[in-house]
Amino acid sequence: MNLLIHDANILIDLIKLDCIHYLFSLDYEMYTTNAVRYELYDEQKRILDIYCRK
Repeated sequence: MNLLIHDANILIDLIKLDCIHYLFSLDYEMYTTNAVRYELYDEQKRILDIYCRK
């Protein structure tokens, strides 16, 4: 099963709440677009990079 994240606000909120690890602990393969990444601050990108394949 795939989960698509289209809105950067979901990721931003989970990072601010220090809950992003819960999202990535789910048994889903997740995808997003570069447009979503462009909406993030550098620190938020670094946090997501921990969980993302490039």
